[in-house]
Formats: sequence, structure tokens, C-alpha cells
Amino acid sequence: MKIKFNLRLLITLIILSYTGFLLVNTVWRFEPSRKVTIGIIDTFENDLKPIYPVIPDSLSHRVYVEKQDSIARLRWFQNRNVERGITATLGPVISTSKIGYCDTCTLKTLELPDFKYNDADYRYFINLLSWKIEVGTTKFAFPDSVQYFVRSGQPYLRKEAEFPLKNKPNHFIARLIDEPVKYWYNERDNCIMISVDETTMQIVRIIAGVLAITFTLYVLWLFGSCLHFILDLSKGRAFTTNNVKRLKLLAFTLLFYPLVIFVFNILLKWIFNSHFNEDVLLNNKIWFDSRGVMIAGIIVWFLYKAFKQGKKLKDEQDLTV
Repeated sequence: MKIKFNLRLLITLIILSYTGFLLVNTVWRFEPSRKVTIGIIDTFENDLKPIYPVIPDSLSHRVYVEKQDSIARLRWFQNRNVERGITATLGPVISTSKIGYCDTCTLKTLELPDFKYNDADYRYFINLLSWKIEVGTTKFAFPDSVQYFVRSGQPYLRKEAEFPLKNKPNHFIARLIDEPVKYWYNERDNCIMISVDETTMQIVRIIAGVLAITFTLYVLWLFGSCLHFILDLSKGRAFTTNNVKRLKLLAFTLLFYPLVIFVFNILLKWIFNSHFNEDVLLNNKIWFDSRGVMIAGIIVWFLYKAFKQGKKLKDEQDLTV
């Protein structure tokens, strides 16, 4: 039995799915579910040293704030967020970066006027822009909150882990642990980074640049098509074959754009799956940023159906005359 591809049914399902997604997220901002411990936490053990220096409460407010700023700046540098050079970005999917680092640097050495990077003081990364970790800044970690940091060139996540008690069913000891991970983290863009060699980074940069330019040219061409559509309307030529095709193409582009972004991100996870762990989540921001595109796509699709029906009636009237 042959299965006939029904484009109208596919578009209808996409519209209904988008509409349902938007309605659900209007009243409840969905986040991917995380594993929750069912039981009793008997004690919380925290025998790890602080990641960064602890500022005494006895200091004056001015000195306290200054030290906070200094520690934040040092953390920003040690965690590989000091970007150098030109980046290539492909939408909310992927980008590349060249980042300076210095494991032995302190704030004092960074502020020296003659401080310079050597060629060995750089690392190259592929940034997966829609994949994030739940980063927390609280004193203790919680099941949905972790702290990212780098120590001696190795990235870690400080997070809570539950260890069952032998003689007490459903009772646990909660303990902070430092778990080494295979990815780095960009705290500015809230995305994970995969460390690669310079050649790989350059190849990805070229591919991302070509795709970005191609997409930009397509958007410009689509914009020109919309201008032609408006021009035809101003001249009284509304229900034409070209206008119907323009609306159809615009609707398809707007409706399938979020789907293409999602597929690209899933493909990236498949490619770099060995670098992921349970704390890496797909950033829901890509869906919320696409809400306007989704709504516009639905509106344009209904406009396309209306203009298609209007052209059909016009053609029948012309034949009658």
C-alpha cells in the first residue's frame, strides 16, 4: 500500500503543535525534567574547599565590593571567557572562538602593562550555542543547580550527589562533589564549548561562515519577494500566481525555521555525544526566541490559504466573463 504524502496535513500538524506549545508556555515555562531523589536527606556533608577565596564579612563595604569584583574578574579569566580574534556564528546553533588562557595568572599579573599572550596561551573551541548547563551561584549546590569552574586546566562541575545509607532505606547523605567534565562553558553566552585544535576550528569557522552568508542572502531575496508582493498590492494585482507562491514560500520558511534549528542542534549533540553528561540541557530559549517566527508563520499560512482561494474565485469569474 502506497502512503501518499499529504503536505496540507503536515502543515496543519505543525501549526497545531506550535499553537499548543505557545499556549502551554504562556502559563507554564517548561524546562527539561531532571532526576529528583525520592527519600529523606539525613545530613549534608560539605568537605570541599571553596572554589574561590572567601571574603571576610568584617571588611568595609567598599573593600568588600572591590574584592568581589576582583574575584569575579579572575573567575571570568580562569574559566576561559576571555575571547580573542574573530568568531563565526551560525544563528543559535554553532560558533567558533579563540580564547586566551593562563593557568598560573593572577589579577596582579593580568594587570601588568607588559602582559602579553604567547601562541601557546590560546585554546580553540566550537561553541554549541543552544546547549547549556544549570549554573548556580548559591553557597550550596542543589539538584538543579551546579557551579562550573576550571582548576589546573581541567573543567569541573561542583554539584550535589546523594549517597544511600546502608541501614536506612530511602535515606541519603547529600554531599558536594567536583565532577570533571569534557566540555568547557561560556558564561557570557550560556553555552558549552568543545575544545578542538586550530585546524578543526578553522574548518568549522569556514563552514559556519558559508552557511551564514547563504542564509543571509536567502533572507534578503525573501525580503525582496515581500517587497514585490506589497508593490503588486498597491497596483491592485493581489490575486496573482506569483503572490500566492510568495506567500507560500514565506509561510514555509517561517514555519520550518524553528524545526531546522532544532534538527541542527540534535545533530550536534549526536556528533559530540561523548562530551555530554546529564547536566547538559537543550536551552529552551531557542523556542521562546522563535515564538514570534512561529506566530508570523501561522498568520502568513492563513493569508496564503485566503489568497489561494481568492485567486481561484478570480479565475472562475474571469472564465465566466
